Amino acid sequence: MDGLKEKDLNIVIIGATNAPENILDIALLRPGRFDRKIYVDKPNLEDRQKLFTYYLKGVEYDAATIKVDRLARICVGYSPADIANIIKEAALIAVRNKKQVITAKEIDDARERIALGIKRRFKYGAEEKLQTAYHEAGHAITTYLLVPKKDVFKVTITPRGHTGGATWVPEREEFLIENQNQLLDQIKISLGSYAAEKLKLGFSTAGVSGDFNTAFSTAHNMAWRFGMGKTGLIGDFHAVDNKYISEETKARLDIDVQEIMQTCLKEVEELLKKEDALLERLTRELVAKEELNYDEIEAIFKEFGKGRAQ
Repeated sequence: MDGLKEKDLNIVIIGATNAPENILDIALLRPGRFDRKIYVDKPNLEDRQKLFTYYLKGVEYDAATIKVDRLARICVGYSPADIANIIKEAALIAVRNKKQVITAKEIDDARERIALGIKRRFKYGAEEKLQTAYHEAGHAITTYLLVPKKDVFKVTITPRGHTGGATWVPEREEFLIENQNQLLDQIKISLGSYAAEKLKLGFSTAGVSGDFNTAFSTAHNMAWRFGMGKTGLIGDFHAVDNKYISEETKARLDIDVQEIMQTCLKEVEELLKKEDALLERLTRELVAKEELNYDEIEAIFKEFGKGRAQ
């Protein structure tokens, strides 16, 4: 490609990929070839506001219920294509429901449909509905009271895709590299469901499987890759073949993983025991309505003097 520079009309060749750099042939990246790299980040808050404004211009929508600034806040990490897809899906939902305009409900339904799949027709029995409500309420309370950098925008116990319910907890702002506290927060949020089930039901359900997966993977990486374990071992132990790590070292690393998990669980358990009345209130509201939006969630926390500054 560098041979083209002698021509009267130079040709610039640009390539784009979202593949990791280490899988590209190094011959492609030599000087005179694809030797300059431009990194394109996801849109920031201001960019997302502009994107929502742009795509909403192509549809009829209710400006009284759809707040672009709020949409931009709850869509941290979304790409332009993601945002365009939300508006497109919301428009389709409005048409199916024979509505002339898109409202906030269609936007919420579109986000959930894209992320979790279509609502299932399955109807919970009374006992399982209560179990699921405690599960999601545990996530919501843990997030709201222990992780102020995340918002609790919606809680639902409506089955969708492979999930029996969901708690939407988007970041309030972008970040590039997670620190130790953020990783611990992820674990606490994930364990909120397990802690609530054990506290209120006396047993746990198989619904915690996905939460355990998230919590355990995070704790494992903290100990095995990021040097964040209490035993003091440091290094990325995934960087070498497992056979070169002694069984003693593996055992110490596994102890670190469980220590992280148990410490987080203890904090969450103590919180939910302290806020038992709030847990009951949120659970009963979920059983009654099945879905709670941002304003309804805020109102419940404010009843108990737990409202956040906006």
